[in-house]
Amino acid sequence: MNKITCLLCLLFVVATYAQDETNDDLVQLPEVVDSYFTFSILSPIAFETPRYRFGYIRPIGKKWMVGLDAAYGDESITYKSINLKDNDDYRLYEFRAEVYYILPVKRKSIHYLSLEVGYVNHQETFFDNSYKDESTEKKVRYEQADYQRTRSAITLKYGAFYKLWGKFGVNPYYGIGIRQRNNDYTNVIQTPRQIDDFPGPDEDRDEFGFVEDYYRKEGTRLGINFQLGVKLYYQIE
Repeated sequence: MNKITCLLCLLFVVATYAQDETNDDLVQLPEVVDSYFTFSILSPIAFETPRYRFGYIRPIGKKWMVGLDAAYGDESITYKSINLKDNDDYRLYEFRAEVYYILPVKRKSIHYLSLEVGYVNHQETFFDNSYKDESTEKKVRYEQADYQRTRSAITLKYGAFYKLWGKFGVNPYYGIGIRQRNNDYTNVIQTPRQIDDFPGPDEDRDEFGFVEDYYRKEGTRLGINFQLGVKLYYQIE
């Protein structure tokens, strides 16, 4: 589901960018004079970490803007696509600050490069699962554990503001950067044996999948941060 969503989002970005092309030499270079309220379309349906993200963007000159996003999600207001019997007390906070530079291109819409700094704090209680211990490098099976993930990232992004009707529009974007992620497991109630000791079918649990590996490896790690998304915006004069 997540891959399909990202693919559709990418196709949308390409399609809207193509429609924005113009050969009209009279089109003037864009200047920013308005502010925007924004809402992320994809964050409420994020596979493992759904949340509602709102933002505000305002100009600080004809070629520069600054923006701030805040997001929150928990199990009472969002839908998680994983089995709810294996987790409880889901809660996530997110904050993003961004500086935009308006590109001097002759387009019908505003195109930009931006630098974004973001922070995520994700907390959850897991049941009957496993994680890889940071100190022993062994996978530990537990009956219950409190999980906390924090992530800080800095990302270079490219995007555009396309008007749809009236003061409403869409803001597709994509970017790449660096992130630091820390996974922490506390209040662990272990099963009598480590997962490495489980014979037969449980042996295949020594190798986690990509998503599981991201959440189940304890400790701090650096990595590449990819972004692809779409926001709805409302223009404020």
